[in-house]
Amino acid sequence: MSVEINATNNQISILVSNALTAIKNRSTDAQWEQKVKNVADKLAHLSKTIKSSKSNAQHFGNAQQKQAAPEHRFSIKQSTNAKVANMDGLEAAVNQAMKKIGKQLKDESIKSPFKDKKSYELVDMLAGEVSSYEKLLSSLDGLAKSAISTTSTSNAVVIKNATTYLKTQGVNGPSILMLAALSLRVIAMMLASKQKSFDIL
Repeated sequence: MSVEINATNNQISILVSNALTAIKNRSTDAQWEQKVKNVADKLAHLSKTIKSSKSNAQHFGNAQQKQAAPEHRFSIKQSTNAKVANMDGLEAAVNQAMKKIGKQLKDESIKSPFKDKKSYELVDMLAGEVSSYEKLLSSLDGLAKSAISTTSTSNAVVIKNATTYLKTQGVNGPSILMLAALSLRVIAMMLASKQKSFDIL
């Protein structure tokens, strides 16, 4: 199987761009993680294709050298080495692409305000906002948006919709119970964002 150098390099660039864009939009795109995984799968497949192409070039080149007249063997060897070098370059490009995506995932995960905090510290962050009903509602919404970067978009949507609803209800028995439930949900999101790692690649 042959691999076209320029087309493959362009494909790698496009895949990396798609992955980085998905990571950048992680707070608004529920499918960002799947998009990054799809890119990683395509890069892994591309890597296998390149390795196969390099192996074929080496095998075919060696066979040609054995069959060729002595005066042609050197030029055949040079041609084979050039093809192998091109494949090596593509392999390096794929590896670099994977590293770039991995670094971006790591950099984004570090931005979480919950990273390296202990469980009681996370709970205390939320408990410190109970000074007023309105302040707690705003805090829940804000913390959910931060936690979404490492958990699930659906949780953030639930928090946003519920806090919007509670702002229209005022303080009463049912709203306090709902607020308590939301607080527990956000605490769970905070803990998840602290523990989750990005082993996509």
